[in-house]
Amino acid sequence: VLANLFLKGHEQLMVAIILLGSSPCTAMVLVWGKLADGNQEQNVITTSLNTITIMFLYVPVVTLLTGIQDIAIDRWTLLISALVFIGAPLIVGMISKRLILRFKGEGWFHDIFRPLVGKVAIGALLMTLVVLFSLNGDVLLNNFNLLGLVSLPLLIGFVIVVGLNLLISRFFGLHYKEGII
Repeated sequence: VLANLFLKGHEQLMVAIILLGSSPCTAMVLVWGKLADGNQEQNVITTSLNTITIMFLYVPVVTLLTGIQDIAIDRWTLLISALVFIGAPLIVGMISKRLILRFKGEGWFHDIFRPLVGKVAIGALLMTLVVLFSLNGDVLLNNFNLLGLVSLPLLIGFVIVVGLNLLISRFFGLHYKEGII
């Protein structure tokens, strides 16, 4: 609805909004949750559920939403992308955790590996943002009006999701740490 409202006539930008809006946040939830001092155990559970959800529902939801807008999309490329960018890291993470626990032990995993990966993840997030903006700086500056058109539905969608999360958290009497996911 938001993509249609703001981007009618800009088919590629509508697809971008549909692709972004249809994917629940996954791994970066852990980084942002840590930065916001949220409940990390709950964030791990939420991220795991989001990953499973995206694996099974992302392609059908994007296909449905692009179909409603009468926009053609290559479903096989979409499926391969979901498997490569979500499925592969999930499998590698599961395998590496088992191997680390088997060969190094739980203490090493929690005391050495996890803190190191946490620092690398925050650095990787910041580096990703820097690289994305530096590679696309000219496009962003030369199409500032389109950037605004794309930003509005994403920002409104974010406010809706966070607002609902805060309302549900308050309704169930959750504390700040449990409400930040």
